[in-house]
Amino acid sequence: MDAATARLVQGFLQLNQSQRNDFVNEINDFITERKTYASIFTESERVLRVNTGPVLGVCSWCGR
Repeated sequence: MDAATARLVQGFLQLNQSQRNDFVNEINDFITERKTYASIFTESERVLRVNTGPVLGVCSWCGR
């Protein structure tokens, strides 16, 4: 097992059962070609996106 695989396995083992099921379903959808790399990547990017506030001007919430 290489280092990248070992890190993935360690991360998987830290998930709760519901998260593991979601992960396995996503991998199975990819392997069976029900989902493409692009669709899985886009969905994960959407979930992980962080709102950094307004880019131009002053933030109405914090004043910065």
